[in-house]
Amino acid sequence: MSSNHTRWVVLSDGGLPTEDIYFLESAAPALRRQGATIERAVTSRSFGAAWRYGRSFLRHYAGANVLLCRSLPLSWLRWLERHRQAFGYIGYLIDDDIEAAAHDPTLPPAYRKRMARIAKLQPRFLALSDEVIACSDGLAERFRPYHRCVSVLTPPLIATLPERGHFELPPSSSTPWRIGFHGTRAHLNDLMHIAPALKALQQTRSDTQLELMLGKYTPKALAELPNVLAPDPLPWHAFRSYQSRCQLHIGLAPLLNTPFNQGKSFIKFLDIAAMGGVGVYSNRYPYTDVISHGINGLLVEDSPEAWQSAIEQLLNNPAATANMAQQAAKDACEIGNLQRAIRFWQARVDQPNVNKGASRMDAIVKAFFDETPDASIAKERVAFGTSGHRGRATDRTFNAAHIFAITQAVVDYRSEAGYQGPMFLGFDTHALSKPAWECALRVLAANKVPVFIEKDHGVTATPLISRAILQHNRPQQQHPQDQALPDVALADGLIITPSHNPPEDGGIKYNPFHGGPADTEATKWIELRANAYLLRQLCDISPVPLEQALACAQEYDFTAHYVAQLGSVVDMTAIQNANLTLGVDPMGGTALPVWQAVAEHYGLNLEVVNTSVDASFGFMPLDHDGKIRMDCSSPDAMANLLKIKDRFDLAFGNDPDADRHGIVDANGLMNPNHFLAVCVDYLIGHRPEWAETLNIGKTLVSSSMIDRIVASHQRELFEVPVGFKWFVEGLHDGWLAFGGEESAGASLLTRDGNAWSTDKDGIALCLLAAEITAVTGKTPSEYYRSLTERFGEPFYKRVDTACTAEEKAAFKKLSADSVTETTLAGDPITAVLVNAPGNGEAIGGLKVTTENGWFAARPSGTESLYKVYAESFKGPQHLDELIESATTLLSGVLKT
Repeated sequence: MSSNHTRWVVLSDGGLPTEDIYFLESAAPALRRQGATIERAVTSRSFGAAWRYGRSFLRHYAGANVLLCRSLPLSWLRWLERHRQAFGYIGYLIDDDIEAAAHDPTLPPAYRKRMARIAKLQPRFLALSDEVIACSDGLAERFRPYHRCVSVLTPPLIATLPERGHFELPPSSSTPWRIGFHGTRAHLNDLMHIAPALKALQQTRSDTQLELMLGKYTPKALAELPNVLAPDPLPWHAFRSYQSRCQLHIGLAPLLNTPFNQGKSFIKFLDIAAMGGVGVYSNRYPYTDVISHGINGLLVEDSPEAWQSAIEQLLNNPAATANMAQQAAKDACEIGNLQRAIRFWQARVDQPNVNKGASRMDAIVKAFFDETPDASIAKERVAFGTSGHRGRATDRTFNAAHIFAITQAVVDYRSEAGYQGPMFLGFDTHALSKPAWECALRVLAANKVPVFIEKDHGVTATPLISRAILQHNRPQQQHPQDQALPDVALADGLIITPSHNPPEDGGIKYNPFHGGPADTEATKWIELRANAYLLRQLCDISPVPLEQALACAQEYDFTAHYVAQLGSVVDMTAIQNANLTLGVDPMGGTALPVWQAVAEHYGLNLEVVNTSVDASFGFMPLDHDGKIRMDCSSPDAMANLLKIKDRFDLAFGNDPDADRHGIVDANGLMNPNHFLAVCVDYLIGHRPEWAETLNIGKTLVSSSMIDRIVASHQRELFEVPVGFKWFVEGLHDGWLAFGGEESAGASLLTRDGNAWSTDKDGIALCLLAAEITAVTGKTPSEYYRSLTERFGEPFYKRVDTACTAEEKAAFKKLSADSVTETTLAGDPITAVLVNAPGNGEAIGGLKVTTENGWFAARPSGTESLYKVYAESFKGPQHLDELIESATTLLSGVLKT
């Protein structure tokens, strides 16, 4: 069953184990691969009080299916009751008999009190829900009198089972067997019932080690026994990690006959198997459903004597115990088969949505026009980042008002700069791009700015806009000998795109006369002017009607002009002659018409494998975090193309505005750093018309493999901070041959050394990959392997680290003198940088280099964390040492 377009949100009160086991780590990965969007919203942390954040939650999740686990804060329960009709299916997942727990005198008082509060609210959760999902038949029977639809989902096995080499040695004083009880305090009474058995064992045997994960709550009578460990209980994810690392021989699962225990599932059987052990279980439901006595575990009556005898049976017969553990592992895989959970939730994917009406994308477009940003609120103002202004309509960060204000500010900027030529205006395939394009066009027409748009009002890729600006502003490139050409009325461009961002996002970026991203001075000017318009509620802006604006615009065939000139930047003849079999996935973006035109114009053996254009991008595989993101450098997002890679000699992907490239060959998706290195080495050796004085550009966090290649060719390296804008001047003026970012964005000069595109060009870079294979006979990954044989193999990683606001601010104060260490991961430090060596601009962080590696760190612009990039030429272990040393170094310099 397809789950395309289905959205799920787990509305959580912090019960992570239940949510992860029964849904998020069992079925959710498969549902995401089928197209579903699945998120967890933690009410106790992420959203806080419902009255404050409910509005944004409703905007983001309206129409989604909702999964509730156990409980919610009262304010959120009330909010959900008021807004029930805004959501689709609601399931109530329960793994304990809350009512029984509230009245069980054997349980800790604080636990009973908390359960009593939940039990009081439980009828309201049942009334809200379309279905109750219980973890066992016993618990389901408890709810059937109170709800019309009660289903059973037994626990799936989400852990990877370990090897059982720990059974190779019999128990002895030097190699004691580990016996574990990993129940919570709620099962303390169960443990105390078998305490005499454990006491007898530990006092009479030296070949056992008993672990009771109760910390300070471990009964004193047990904690003081010899060879007893009492570690503190671990948070869920820490326990998962512990469970994967530590192995048991024998697991203990006592379960007395109480009303609370009657609703329990057999999850302890899976937990013990996950640690490689064999279990001793109480001889009652639910264990009698899964345990075959003496085959995959032991079933024991309640007396301590019976428990002692059972444990000694396992200790005294190690071979038989190992066989039982092996069978338990096999049965756990069958009983906990993930497919059961996947099928269970697939059957609920297409539940009818009670919020019928406009599609999610239609609702987003409606919010674009209906919602008005408040410029007195910082987050709703215009804010230009490295790639223009981006935001969401439902968050009031990308709305019609923003576009009106930004476009008018751009008009003012170009007027002050003396631009009198046309504005090249393009948009991509995101849902908000066409409406924003129309708003921009209306403002430009009102100001009598001549506007060029794609013929038939079609989409336009970023590199095509950049190329058109350059062609208009530099006609002397076509007539280099004609000194009598008049001055040209300078043109510029606006591109409506949030790049590879999710479908809900919108974005707009400005490219001045040089055709590349505007520099910080220009964007700051535009940002301030635009926000002034917003503060005045756009009273100075008078857009004309759309029909009038369209009548004023001039259609321009961006695609034809661009495609016809590709031979000036890439050796298209070599590609034609090689007759390579090429595949392309435009990812539903602006590259689609360009690739179709390339195939026709040059007669290439090129197949566009995906011609879908859908504003929701529902055809996209989910990215690593479960979101839809058209990132052609992500193996997850490129999964569709990777599945069919063997049909082609080479295959390519582009993001929606086609400024990024993804290169696929027989070895899979190339790491962007690796491909940049290949491009640099190839171009230096295969562009005879390029002057030897031309520089090669890279960002500080790109691979230093590029440094080694450039040095080997005796060329000059131009190393700059993160951001393609730093390459624009060199590409425009013709002294920078190539500029590339580690995020799969790059551009280059034409074959005769002139500017091609001063913005990133994903299409030209894909065709360059084809040229490299056509000319050298090597695929890009084969070429890269030859580079590693010459220069060594680098290992690269990025790690995000949480930090305080003070630590983020401290990055701006760093200097080379801030680092007093002389070595890094065992190697002498060769440089400490806070400014880029290529242009002297501040990098917004720190870079430390050695002969064999480096790290760079800079704070995130949007989150409370900093990013550490690191690379080693010694190997993965040294890379980890680099990152560890970097973390230690940073923790010191950011606090001084």
